[in-house]
Amino acid sequence: MVVIRKKCRNAEELDRVQTELDKDPFNGDLRSEEGFYLQAFLNASKEEEKFLKQRAKVQWLKEGDSNSAYFHKVVRGKININIVETIMGNDGNWKEGDEACKQIVKYFSDFLGVDSDVSPIINPEDLFENKLNQDQAFDMVKEVTCEEIKAAVFDIDDDKAPGPDGYTSKFFKAAWVIVGDDFCKAVKEFFCKEKILKEINATAIALVPKVQTPGKVGDYRPIACCNVVYKCISKLIVKRIRDFLGFLVSDNQSAFIPGRSILDNVLLSQELVRGYHINRGAQKITHLCFADDLMLFCHGNTGSIRIVKKAMDEFAGTAGKLPMKYLGIPLISTRLFIRDCKSLVERVKLKVNNWKNKSLSYAGRLQLIC
Repeated sequence: MVVIRKKCRNAEELDRVQTELDKDPFNGDLRSEEGFYLQAFLNASKEEEKFLKQRAKVQWLKEGDSNSAYFHKVVRGKININIVETIMGNDGNWKEGDEACKQIVKYFSDFLGVDSDVSPIINPEDLFENKLNQDQAFDMVKEVTCEEIKAAVFDIDDDKAPGPDGYTSKFFKAAWVIVGDDFCKAVKEFFCKEKILKEINATAIALVPKVQTPGKVGDYRPIACCNVVYKCISKLIVKRIRDFLGFLVSDNQSAFIPGRSILDNVLLSQELVRGYHINRGAQKITHLCFADDLMLFCHGNTGSIRIVKKAMDEFAGTAGKLPMKYLGIPLISTRLFIRDCKSLVERVKLKVNNWKNKSLSYAGRLQLIC
């Protein structure tokens, strides 16, 4: 690898100069040369760390160890995991080599790109009560500008996996003065002609295991790695939709509330279900002022209650009943006990022990916990 070889060359030159400097400590030229190679070695070490960090795909490590040994272990571990040596076929036999590749291609070809019948909507206007006015609709379809395209490209993370062309967004950012005009023309052509080159639309499909020990093709989740032009087009479309989403979707929809995090939903769910169980005496009422995700109303007669109860039983058969896990946190109607959080504590312990085995210091592990 070029980065690692560069670091080794600078280390050798630095060692040579320091050896000569030990023999002639008052030589000014040697001291200047030592400073040059020392700075070059430090810069190469930083480049090596960034390179290994990118290959390791460790996005959660922001501060702590400047430790290339850790990244080396992560890279080696990912290489071993990414190798699919055998796969189980439809006949129950294990496939290897080309046979395994054919089995994977056949599995995804059976449902990717296959035409399927779609039931027509009789009255589509009944499903969409909120509509954009004429000015808002015009803003949705107006021509994209070069400024919008540039902002979308520069909003893509530098270390995102590249598509089949091998170029990341960092390349386009660094060479924007050279390739910016052609890039903007390619994006604008898509919005004008509503067509895109198959080379741009091509994706590299990576298979991510969904289980600990995958055996069948169905145990892998396909992830498409797109080209930067495709990512830019997607970001532009999403931005246009996001600007007017507030006019179409109610603000109390949890998935669209700006600033709400997963932790907010966990705390909200715990607040809603705590104390919600039948006891003798007065009923315990939850804080309805927080229940903005879903509220059910019905008449007070027996028939209405039975209908609601039947609907909730059908939903519980699919989603599950209490106690259950919501976003990894136990969700029960009473207060949480140690036994309820035991599985969560064990997972945290396993993570910490894993960090210990991967050359992370105590300070590095503490940074990850915080």
